[in-house]
Amino acid sequence: MLHYIRNSTEGWQTQVVTCSALNKIGLTEIWNLITEFQEITRKSGFFTKRRAQQNTQWFENLIAEAVLHRFYQQAKVQELLPRLKEEVAAGKIPVALAVDTILKNSEE
Repeated sequence: MLHYIRNSTEGWQTQVVTCSALNKIGLTEIWNLITEFQEITRKSGFFTKRRAQQNTQWFENLIAEAVLHRFYQQAKVQELLPRLKEEVAAGKIPVALAVDTILKNSEE
C-alpha cells in the first residue's frame, strides 16, 4: 500500500520497520534510519529548506491566531456574534450578510 504514496522527500525512500520500546526491539534500527535521514536531507539542503517553510508557516499561523483573538475580543463583535449566529442558523439572514455586518461593526 505504501508504494502508492508519493515520496515527499527527494533522495529518500520511506521505509517501514517494526519496533518495540517496551521489548527493546528494533530501536537501534529506527535510530539509524533517523540519523541517515538527517544526513541525507542536510547534505541535499532539503532539511534547511523544509525548516524555513515550517517557520514561515508557523509565523503565518501565529499571525492568524492573534488577529482572530483580537477580533473576537472586541466588545461589538461579542455583542453581535450570538445574535448573528442564531439568525444564520435559523435561515433568517444569509451567511455573507452576517459576516459583512460583523466586519463593518468591528474595529479596523
